[in-house]
Amino acid sequence: MRGFALASFAVAAALALVASASALGPNPVTQPPKDGCQRSPAGLIQSTTAEWVYVNGDRRPRVVEGVVRHAHVSGTDLPGTHAWYDWLTPVKPDRKYANLLAGDPSQRTGNFQGKTNDPSTRDEEYGLLGTEWEIGSVPPYVWATDGDHVKYWGAWIWDCGHFGYNGQTRDSPGLPGEKTEFHPVNAMVVVRHAGFRSKNGNTQADVLISSDGTTAHAVEDCALRFPATNPDSYPPEFTSCYQDPRNNRQKVNDRDYTFFIPAPAKPSKDAMLTYRVDRMARGPAPREEVVKKPNGIEVTIPFKGFGGNSSPLRYAKTIYVGWSQPPKRRPDHLQVTLDSVTVANSLDPNKNGLGSGDPPGEYQLYLDINGDWTFLNDLNPALGAVSDGQVVAFDHPFDVYVPHGKGVRLFTGGRECDLPPPEVKPCPERSEGIGNDDPGEAEVSFGSAQAALGRHTIAPESGNYTATLTIRRLRR
Repeated sequence: MRGFALASFAVAAALALVASASALGPNPVTQPPKDGCQRSPAGLIQSTTAEWVYVNGDRRPRVVEGVVRHAHVSGTDLPGTHAWYDWLTPVKPDRKYANLLAGDPSQRTGNFQGKTNDPSTRDEEYGLLGTEWEIGSVPPYVWATDGDHVKYWGAWIWDCGHFGYNGQTRDSPGLPGEKTEFHPVNAMVVVRHAGFRSKNGNTQADVLISSDGTTAHAVEDCALRFPATNPDSYPPEFTSCYQDPRNNRQKVNDRDYTFFIPAPAKPSKDAMLTYRVDRMARGPAPREEVVKKPNGIEVTIPFKGFGGNSSPLRYAKTIYVGWSQPPKRRPDHLQVTLDSVTVANSLDPNKNGLGSGDPPGEYQLYLDINGDWTFLNDLNPALGAVSDGQVVAFDHPFDVYVPHGKGVRLFTGGRECDLPPPEVKPCPERSEGIGNDDPGEAEVSFGSAQAALGRHTIAPESGNYTATLTIRRLRR
């Protein structure tokens, strides 16, 4: 019996190893070159090779659900393939979507990159699925923040632009390989963990479905239509294909989009489930179909067969789910005032020596308050031309609601523009370097609305700037 038990244990262990191996995503070392990644930095800069290619050559959109980690706007992107900088929301996939991540944690490859076993050397998106879409196509109302739960539909691709560590080439041993990501996204559903626009404590879900696939979609589709003919570049037909704006359109009317929005805690047994839909941007789209459930609503956007194959399509709405009775504890209504930004280091002239970096520094910063994102240069354009020690005044208030039991997160980050034309929006066209400088990211979190009250100064580790904010409670 003991021998039988040991044999059974060995079989079970072997099956577990097989199951574990089968749960892993695609191999990021061997598969990307087969799918079209050429690992050619020169080709990427000259736009003669594909920056993104479909995993397994499959253009069909995939679905992921999970929690957002480190949401931010890109600090730099290649001008030849971007009209705007990318909006980045790395997602920790729910268990059923884990096979969307490429690589093996034990080998530190793909989406599990790390130079050593020391967690401090891991890539900032370790174990996450990157999702990217240009900010010119994604209105800020649907920008997620850390802790939000999302459901995204998007192109499952290899990011050919990042296949190794600094200094590594395609011939270097021990390459971690490319990461998988969704780029672009077809549809976003963002269920807020702390609905900042929800006055009555209702669940806030922001939804965007758009046929604007940007140049990323064109690159991926053209790479499939005109594959590479040599190891370093694609044929001329590939370049002319992705540079044709007509190829930016991605198909969103080949399916319906169904998602669930949970209701908050029921205030009493007599309360009735309610919902409200607010339009956030205009565009041709079908009307949502809603089915009430005991604990929320199931929403379907019946896009299949809607509209034509050339006109733009966009569904852009916010859906609130709650009850006919108010919650036992209403949200706290806060006014967050951005007082000023003080620039300690304008980053021009460049400290890295990668260009002229003529003063002044072209700072661009974004502020996030629990998912309420703002491009600060829109509030005061003076931020785009700063010198060392300059104080940029804002005195701008933001009203946010904080549900009972939730905290407050303040985040700033962005770029200092240096790239030559054609510049990626919203940077001005300058010829100062081969890459933007990074002012740094600053973040502070408070466990409750009460803890967030008062005056706060936040600064990135780089010390390049500080932001001063004042938070006070407003009457309900």
